Amino acid sequence: MVSPYLPFLAALPITKPIPGDSPIENCDITTHQSLKLRSVDLSPNPPERGANLTITATGWLDDDIVDGAYVDVV
Repeated sequence: MVSPYLPFLAALPITKPIPGDSPIENCDITTHQSLKLRSVDLSPNPPERGANLTITATGWLDDDIVDGAYVDVV
């Protein structure tokens, strides 16, 4: 028997946790990602209201970054 929820589940983006000291995940890993993150660390973790947050990320780029490019953080 096929689950009636299968079409809904198939439409959900697939995420993948990023190694490091943070709860951050790579969103929709089924689409091309120019930046391949190896790790992301947050300090302090968890973030504190009113305090500075330092984000340290390591990874590599598969594509050139053109002038005017941006990152959408959601």
